[in-house]
Amino acid sequence: MARGSAVVRSLVTAALVTAGLAVAAAPAEASPCATATSGVTVVIDNGSSIKVACAPGSPSSAVAALQAVASVTPVARYGYAVVCRINGYPASDQCQVMPPTTAYWAFYTAPRGGTWSYAPVGVTEDVPPPGSVIGFAFGASPRPGIAPPAPGPKPTRPPAPPPSVPARTSTPTPPVTPRTSQTTSRPVVAPPTSRTPPRPAPMAPAPSVSPSAGAIAAANMAARSGSGGPLRLGLTALLLVALGGAAAIALRRRRRAG
Repeated sequence: MARGSAVVRSLVTAALVTAGLAVAAAPAEASPCATATSGVTVVIDNGSSIKVACAPGSPSSAVAALQAVASVTPVARYGYAVVCRINGYPASDQCQVMPPTTAYWAFYTAPRGGTWSYAPVGVTEDVPPPGSVIGFAFGASPRPGIAPPAPGPKPTRPPAPPPSVPARTSTPTPPVTPRTSQTTSRPVVAPPTSRTPPRPAPMAPAPSVSPSAGAIAAANMAARSGSGGPLRLGLTALLLVALGGAAAIALRRRRRAG
C-alpha cells in the first residue's frame, strides 16, 4: 500500500509539473510587429501566460506602448511612473503604495532578435525606437519567458512584368493609281495687234466753178442796157442755171473720188 501511494503521488506531481510547464511555455497571444522598422513589439509575461502584441506607429514612451496593447493600472502614489497591474494582474494588489520587490512588474528592453536588458529608466522616461522590443515580467526581477521576437522576413517585391510590346499589324498599302497626263489643247490666241483703220484718201479739191466769159458778158450787158426788166431777169436766170450745173458736176466728181 505504501509503495502504491508513493507511485500515485509521483504520478500526480509529474502531471502537475507538466501542466504548469505547458501553461508557462505556451503564450496566450503572439503577434509581434510585422517589420523591424515600424511599431514597438510588447511582451507581457505574468508568470502563467505570455502575450506578444504590436504597438503601432512611434509611441511617445514605453508606458504609452504598453497602454496601446493592454490595460494598465498605475500606483496611486506615483502615477504611471510605477505600473501596478497589467490586464488586471495581480488582482490582490491595491495599487496604493510601491509594490514589494518580490512581486512587481519588471521592465526590460531589447532589439528585435536580441537579448533582454533591464531598463535603466522608468516606463514614462523610456522612448522605444520603432522596430524595438519592450518586455514586462511579473515576479522577483524575472525576465520574460521568451526571447525577443526576431524580425519578420523582409517583404520582397515581385519582379515587374516586362513591358508589353503591342503586336505589329501589317497595314495594307493602298494601290497606286497611275496618273494619266491629260493634255488640254488650248486654242492659240494671237496676240492682239493694233489695227489702225485706213485713213481715207485725201479728197481732191473741187474745181472752182467759175462762170463762163460769155455768161459774164451777157450779164454785164443786161445790166448796162437799159432795156426792160424781162431781159435782165432772163440773163440772171441763165447765169444761175449755169452756176448750178457746174456745182452739180463738181459734186458728182467728189463722190466718185471718195
